Amino acid sequence: MQKIIILFIMIFLHIFNDYNMQGILAQMKQYNWWLKHSAFTEKYANDYKMALVEHAFSWAFTITLPYL
Repeated sequence: MQKIIILFIMIFLHIFNDYNMQGILAQMKQYNWWLKHSAFTEKYANDYKMALVEHAFSWAFTITLPYL
């Protein structure tokens, strides 16, 4: 029963992180967002990848909280 509760907490935290905590990061992890803004140059062509890394870190940290 404890494992099921932890699973539901993990699912809830995943939803909470995806919809409430990301803010602009949700848009920045899409390559098209960078193309639409005037700050985009060849110098920043891979910045969306850093936004994906930040998302992965926040997601992984949030999901592991029930185990701590």
